[in-house]
Amino acid sequence: MRQFLIETTVIAFIGALFGIIAGVALAILITFFAKWPVAWNYIGIVVAVVVCMAIAVAFGVYPAMSASKLDPVTALQSE
Repeated sequence: MRQFLIETTVIAFIGALFGIIAGVALAILITFFAKWPVAWNYIGIVVAVVVCMAIAVAFGVYPAMSASKLDPVTALQSE
């Protein structure tokens, strides 16, 4: 079960990291082309990452519990 939860958390963290990079890049582009000032809110970024991780863990618990109860040989033999 721990392996599945770690995998879910890592995938969520990578997704959050890509989201942060895309948001920063978009803000820089808007600043460059529209000449609008950008105010960075680091607390908002941290909260977004924490919420992303919490959602990933919340929606990863049930599949992780189900998968951890399966026999690996039986699981590989079925579809």
